[in-house]
Amino acid sequence: MKKEILLVIALGICVALGVTFFIYQKQQNNNELNSPIASASPTAENLVTLPEKPADPINLTFPENEAVFEDKAITVIGTTTANTPVVIFINQKDFFTQSDADGNFQLDVNLESGSNIIKGVIVDENGQQQTNQIIVVYSNKSLEETLVSEEEIKE
Repeated sequence: MKKEILLVIALGICVALGVTFFIYQKQQNNNELNSPIASASPTAENLVTLPEKPADPINLTFPENEAVFEDKAITVIGTTTANTPVVIFINQKDFFTQSDADGNFQLDVNLESGSNIIKGVIVDENGQQQTNQIIVVYSNKSLEETLVSEEEIKE
């Protein structure tokens, strides 16, 4: 009697495993058939191209954000739409310039000692302000002098 019970249990486990495997295989086949990658062949007609990111209405191309300068005088360079008035704010002081026919502009400015927030502002065709902002640092000490000073402070 014990042998028969063990045989029935073993047979039941085998049947359960077989059914489970069969269900698993069916689900895998259904997932592969419903997958857009599996159903689409890689042809030029099936490729999706993402739209290009629209260009910023105003872009400050120089100096780079978080740049450090030892010279007080720099030239702020940027791009925007053609023939557009541009206001450059440096630490709340405003300077005016205008972009050329290609949308390029530049302005010579003097930095203040320490951090300088440079903000370019234009007014778009809808009357909305568009801005771009960077931060640069002006130090009249070289990086080596600054590092030596910090080491001396630690001692």
